[in-house]
Amino acid sequence: MKPLYPPFYDRVRPLFTPLSTNLAVRSILNRNSIGRVYVDAQEQPHAALLWSLMDTVMIAGDPAQRELRSELRRLLLQELLPDARSRGIPGFTLYFDSTRWEPYLPALLPGLTPQPVRRRAFHLPQPPKIESKALPPGASLQRIDVDFLLFSNLINTRQVRSWVYSFWPTPADFTEQGLGFAVVKGNTVCSWCISVYAAGRELEFGVETAVAHRGRSFATHAAAACLQECAERDIIPHWQCSLDNTPSLRVAEKLGFVPKRDYTAHWVPFT
Repeated sequence: MKPLYPPFYDRVRPLFTPLSTNLAVRSILNRNSIGRVYVDAQEQPHAALLWSLMDTVMIAGDPAQRELRSELRRLLLQELLPDARSRGIPGFTLYFDSTRWEPYLPALLPGLTPQPVRRRAFHLPQPPKIESKALPPGASLQRIDVDFLLFSNLINTRQVRSWVYSFWPTPADFTEQGLGFAVVKGNTVCSWCISVYAAGRELEFGVETAVAHRGRSFATHAAAACLQECAERDIIPHWQCSLDNTPSLRVAEKLGFVPKRDYTAHWVPFT
């Protein structure tokens, strides 16, 4: 399989239709998020792989084709996996356009152990619930903008930057097309919520809290600020996580998200 260059991404949109409810697909194909696309044929692709350059890998096509499976195995083991390992990525989450791929996973990834992971996608049927509990004394909400990312010397700002740089081409792209808020106390970023994918009027959010500051509803406050701005700007928010990610599930519930669908992906740890 060979790289498909961004000007030709429209050629694979039909292939990824079964996966398009995952905003990562449209975000990367719209070139809002960083990523790569590989295809079996440049002019009329019948199979494709989309990689976020992080842990998300999406595969579309007919798994019955032995030559395709061989090409995918080579691509995964000889190109993507070494690249990801060199940057400290611990594994891939694989998404397929149909369950027909599952029997072929051991052959695609010899020596590795794909593990089924149940995930839940949410939607927000009404304006978000805003956390009524006040932030503790000394804590405040700060918008994550270019100044915050480039010039802040707060503790944990580096981790926030790494989140933004993992998904967005530049900080300017993030602040122009996405949004984020952080809970700051003293000289420390305690928690942050940023849009990780974007397509049209839709944004998908991710949230993180520094270990020392967990259990204080900081993540809920940061996410609520993002959702409040979504409501003001008529943006549709997306939220999804694995079913064993209890903190993320709880934040989603607090904010008024309701389950939209559950599905299975496959986690492939590299060790």
